[in-house]
Amino acid sequence: MKLVRLALKNRLAKFSLTIVSIFALLALIAPWIVPYKEQALGEPNMAERLLSPSLRHPFGTDHMGRDILSRMIYGARTSLFTAVSVVFLSALIGVPIGIAAGYFGGLVDNVLMRFTDVFCRSLRSCSHF
Repeated sequence: MKLVRLALKNRLAKFSLTIVSIFALLALIAPWIVPYKEQALGEPNMAERLLSPSLRHPFGTDHMGRDILSRMIYGARTSLFTAVSVVFLSALIGVPIGIAAGYFGGLVDNVLMRFTDVFCRSLRSCSHF
């Protein structure tokens, strides 16, 4: 609770939380708010291809005539699902490894740390290398 109060005092944290909340809300209610649902799902409309932004198509249309705003709102669903899945999977793998390293310590901790180092080095995903 103290961490939440501290984060809400920070202007940048409040701004970031607002942006992420809007993104998540748009992703959740996408089927009800997209202006061109069939185009968001991929149906082409060749009669309206490559239109510039207008009141009818605020972000314009792509080379297949699909409304870009509708596609972006629907794309938020995929992005949100992917992000939540990655966080969940990382926690599912990382928490047991961390618990084992912390509980047993010593040799087990060193072996798990070396495994983690090799994994990070092979993926180039850790910034401290």
